[in-house]
Amino acid sequence: MPTVNEDVYYLSNCKRRPHAKMYGVGAFYDLDVQGHQAKLATDISKGQKCVVATPTKKNGDIAFERFVLSRIVIKRDDERDVLCRVFLGKRIDEETLSKVDAARHPLYEIFFNKNGGFKYGHSVLRPK
Repeated sequence: MPTVNEDVYYLSNCKRRPHAKMYGVGAFYDLDVQGHQAKLATDISKGQKCVVATPTKKNGDIAFERFVLSRIVIKRDDERDVLCRVFLGKRIDEETLSKVDAARHPLYEIFFNKNGGFKYGHSVLRPK
């Protein structure tokens, strides 16, 4: 499990995209190669630890999965017909917390606004 001071990329899967199903085994996140997302996570490299937060359909819980990045490949998102940088790696572990507990958790509070709401529209988050 990462620590509060560890260098981690926090990735918000707010649309609950099934990356492994879309791109294959090991895929855990994607960013468009054009537009706003093209400028995000450009300095990420092999071995980088990543936490992906995905709101579940059940009771507003949030699933948190931790990965170690092994590589990035360019693949087409057939659903939207756009090219994406697809992050592939090994899942280290996962846990699911209630939104209230997650918003108060020191490792996950970055995903939430000051009122405890999940930050939608923020793909990549980094500690200040």
